[in-house]
Amino acid sequence: MASQSLASGGRCRTRSRTSCSRVEGKIRVAELAALDYRLLTAMANGRQVDEVEQMAMEVDPQFDFARFIASLMEMDVLAGVSVEPPL
Repeated sequence: MASQSLASGGRCRTRSRTSCSRVEGKIRVAELAALDYRLLTAMANGRQVDEVEQMAMEVDPQFDFARFIASLMEMDVLAGVSVEPPL
């Protein structure tokens, strides 16, 4: 994952499968696997997490969805996430 200071005049140049986020004044760019990118795009387009998980399982039954969500949280890409307490 690349990190560049905005103060240094850096630009965020993206390729087709990257994620850009801004954390504490720095731009973070991460290259994503094809399926991760597809799932993130689906979420950005309003798909619910359970729908996105189903999409992943249809493509790759061994897909580690928890790893995917954790990586998005680590990249500070997710916003407005809430988790309902168990019943």
